[in-house]
Amino acid sequence: MLTATPAPCVTCTRVMRLTPSGECSACARYRWKYGVSRPYGVNDGRIVAPQRGLEHPMWKGDAAPSTTKRRRAQRRYPLGDCQGCGKPATDRHHRDGDTGHNHQSNISLLCRRCHMIVDGRLAKLVANAKAANPKQPAKPCSNCAVPSKPLRKGRCHACNEYWRRHQVERAPSLWG
Repeated sequence: MLTATPAPCVTCTRVMRLTPSGECSACARYRWKYGVSRPYGVNDGRIVAPQRGLEHPMWKGDAAPSTTKRRRAQRRYPLGDCQGCGKPATDRHHRDGDTGHNHQSNISLLCRRCHMIVDGRLAKLVANAKAANPKQPAKPCSNCAVPSKPLRKGRCHACNEYWRRHQVERAPSLWG
């Protein structure tokens, strides 16, 4: 039976739910199968701690891809409240723009809106939206000359509805 809360295994130090003997399920299976404790990290006959960071033979350091560097920041700095507005944070912002520089002084926890403001992306998004959809002035109706928008085949809403129902243009006496 496994414990309810995770704790470090006495053999391999992985934090997991443990058996009553204080081992993770992998170490407990090994001990049951072979009758001895699992030799974790055996190197030249001695037990060593798992290698992490610079000691790991596959460590790439600054040569790692930017996704790996971002993942390091995600592991190191859990999200809390936004440092800009106080809402729940969704992003980790690298102040100098270098995703490999994961020092605490370079990381800001921000919500998406504040992150876009700091990066300057929000202003660009608003400017692009305005440029793509400029406001058009109202055009006069082809029948009654009242400024209207949007026009339906050159007619305002009232003239278009009259034409749709009667198949004739609205008379000037009905324009009021």
